[in-house]
Amino acid sequence: MIAAAQSLNLTGLDIGQKMTTLGSTLSGFTGMAGTDTAAQSFAGAYDPAARSLLDAAKNLSDGFASVGLVLGASAQNHNDANAAAAHKPPPFIGGMPGQSKYEKPSSPNAAGDPAPGPWWWKLIVAYVQGKVWPNGHQDQLRNAAQAWDDFANSVVGTSYNPEAVYQALGKLRAQDAEDIGAGLMLASDAYEAMFTISSNAKTIAQACRDHAQSIDDAHSEIESAAAELIIETGAIMVIGWGLSLFTAGGSGAAATALSAGNLARIGANIARIITGFEGAAVATAGGAMRVAPAAAAVANTMSKAASLPITRIAATTAGANAARLSQQEQAELTRIANESDYKKYLDRKAAEGKPPRSYEDYLQARDRFRQIQEQGGDWEQAVGREKGLTPESGWEPQKYAPNGVKPTEEGARRWDFANFGKSEAIECKSGQVDMATFTKQLETDARMVNKENWQVTWQLKEALSPAQMTKLTELRAQTGGRFNYQIGFE
Repeated sequence: MIAAAQSLNLTGLDIGQKMTTLGSTLSGFTGMAGTDTAAQSFAGAYDPAARSLLDAAKNLSDGFASVGLVLGASAQNHNDANAAAAHKPPPFIGGMPGQSKYEKPSSPNAAGDPAPGPWWWKLIVAYVQGKVWPNGHQDQLRNAAQAWDDFANSVVGTSYNPEAVYQALGKLRAQDAEDIGAGLMLASDAYEAMFTISSNAKTIAQACRDHAQSIDDAHSEIESAAAELIIETGAIMVIGWGLSLFTAGGSGAAATALSAGNLARIGANIARIITGFEGAAVATAGGAMRVAPAAAAVANTMSKAASLPITRIAATTAGANAARLSQQEQAELTRIANESDYKKYLDRKAAEGKPPRSYEDYLQARDRFRQIQEQGGDWEQAVGREKGLTPESGWEPQKYAPNGVKPTEEGARRWDFANFGKSEAIECKSGQVDMATFTKQLETDARMVNKENWQVTWQLKEALSPAQMTKLTELRAQTGGRFNYQIGFE
């Protein structure tokens, strides 16, 4: 088990390093969106999203590291017990992992640094109805997007994560001890959080790219609308420069090259373009606004794992078999795991708009649910019973998706539960699933969600492979939660 603990801990350290690299890069992009109205809309969504996601990354890094440390100490406990039963001294089973040492980087404000406008803007500014030249920095926005993309990919694609975590979870599931079970709950939360953080980092990256492109598009359209002004004033300025060699004030004609009526017409067109640009920024911000609450939920969940009592454990000498979990620390680990689990449950119920169980009632129902699983009870039946998926409530078992494909034909999709009145379906997964089956089912479900307006939820008994979790998380983000998945109870 020490290898599993080390994998979790090293994942935390690795994520902390990647988070630090991201923060260092972002520090060079203060005020990248500019100061115009669109910049304020963009920054209003980007700033809380970026800061919440960095909070989540910090807690994920610390959470992984802490769980790894505690499980490492627990492994020493079990090693001692096994050695004592055999009347032998405990053998050395490996050094303790390290403690996370990374501080959360700050995210600079996205608005505040205006890029200069073109030379001719001062000639038309009085006619653009109070609008401002789109003054964001497209290059900085695109570089920020790349930094967020790099971070997103590194969280789920480095040497330690997530495949090593996935393998570690499998090793922990094979253990039968209360402290290991509590650590497994926290490690499973952290594994799931990796994909949520990665997906939301990509959402922030796309928002940066979209805003940069909107600035480019607005500049191009404005310059086209102002072509008449640019050509005529430019020509007159050249002529005026030549005349000024012989007469005074000849170049002043550039300012009055066009009539007030023409200037007003050009200015109105430019104002219309900028209004459209401002609307595009609001739309871009709308996508980024979903990041902050999702990241905050991860940060809150992982804060429990990050608060594990590891000071004494972390202080032990590497390579020594000195670290142990006391009974008090084992109880604290269980308490923190239960509170973290309950916090996730509360967040889900709040999102669903449904009243939650009390803490004690939730733990009793959850443990009863697990006992059913351990006794070999059918996963689908357990899900149906706990969620009230009965014919009386409109749910029917083993129903085919209404996708125009007959049950005997290729492409037919059978759900474990369906409610045709509400256009909702539930797919139960009691274990791992091969990639070919997974892909076919997910593609059909995506079509049902996107084209037929169904809501589909995958109820997972345990987390799936990294590649599959990535696809599930991405589809959830793309559909705004109309496709969803849930691991474990309720």
